[in-house]
Amino acid sequence: MNSFTRQNVRQHQRGRPRRRSGATLFELMVTATLVVSGVGMVAPLTVRCGRLWQQTRHRQMALDELNNHMERLIALPTEELEKQAEAVTVSDAARTLLPEAVMEAEIVRSNNETQLHLSIDWKRVGDPDPLTLVGWIKSEDDL
Repeated sequence: MNSFTRQNVRQHQRGRPRRRSGATLFELMVTATLVVSGVGMVAPLTVRCGRLWQQTRHRQMALDELNNHMERLIALPTEELEKQAEAVTVSDAARTLLPEAVMEAEIVRSNNETQLHLSIDWKRVGDPDPLTLVGWIKSEDDL
């Protein structure tokens, strides 16, 4: 009876499909395609994001540079302001971060107002307009 039972068990096992524990070649190809597609989409976004962060850092540095010069120049007396406005230059810290940075200052007088226009420009993609900051100078009569 033992041999009969063993034979029945073997026939029963043969009729049942075996369970596979590995992956097929087709499944591996589909997975590889999905991974390559994902990397192909994420890589350019990562590069663009890095460039955007760099441009933002440069713009913030330029705005800080303009703000620092504006605060310093506005506090000066009018005669000294004109001399210092002609000699305005980009600081060393900004020069290291901003390629080919150039700063200009202009005093504009109209009616009863005097304005100080500071602008900074550096080498950027697309050659946009320079950043400009305008400050109003109090006249001696306003004090």
